[in-house]
Amino acid sequence: MILGFLLVLHLLGAFLWVGGVTAAAMVSRRRRGVDDPSPPSWNMLERDFLLKLGFPGMGLVLLTGAGLLSSSPEYFLRQGWLHAKLACVALLAALTLVAAIRRGAAPARAGLVHGLFWALVSAVLLLAVLKPF
Repeated sequence: MILGFLLVLHLLGAFLWVGGVTAAAMVSRRRRGVDDPSPPSWNMLERDFLLKLGFPGMGLVLLTGAGLLSSSPEYFLRQGWLHAKLACVALLAALTLVAAIRRGAAPARAGLVHGLFWALVSAVLLLAVLKPF
């Protein structure tokens, strides 16, 4: 029962994290086509998506992931796919921090960071579902 609840919260956190970072990237990309790309409303909207959705989602994923891992560490720590997934999640967390720190700067690089973010999200999903090794 508790593990099921943790798994639901883990997935909810993933939705919030990916949704918040994606929404912030969409705002960043959208404001490139605007004459004045730096009004406070654009900056606040991008910041809110990251700080009110992305970061809480990331925290929820990390906390519930630790809880799920602690439920059976002897099993999970022998799984190669989980090590790869954890490495991808660490890179996703780093990219989320980069997105927050570089918010509004270098729009061309923002697209690259967002593309890498989605490649890693895809890798996490494939590793979690297929458990290839």
